[in-house]
Amino acid sequence: MRGLSAERDPLDNRKFLAKGQEPGNYQVSAFSFRQPSGASGEKQRVTSEVLKIEVFPLLEIYPSSLLLTPSMKYTLQIVGGPIRGAISGDSVEIKFEVENKQVASVDQHREVTGLEIGDTNLYYEII
Repeated sequence: MRGLSAERDPLDNRKFLAKGQEPGNYQVSAFSFRQPSGASGEKQRVTSEVLKIEVFPLLEIYPSSLLLTPSMKYTLQIVGGPIRGAISGDSVEIKFEVENKQVASVDQHREVTGLEIGDTNLYYEII
């Protein structure tokens, strides 16, 4: 597959690890063959439900470091990451957190506010 690669979990042959190779939206399903109960009839194909996966470019935040003074504000810029609403009905949220909440805060609009002098790290989670 061009946009995704998949490999079987060595500990559980019912699980696969899918990795994105190229950005885009993909539909993934799995199939297997099952021998019907009873005699030596023809094998039946069993197919899973379709799973929708978005592969997106690596999310980068600019600038990668900031020097803020107390009360100073800066809005972070994002390059890459998920395309909001790429799959109809789905919503994507990027949640930001600062490690030391006494030094700075960050809101849902990516605005960082300096609170006092010190160092902290910014983390994000794609939901």
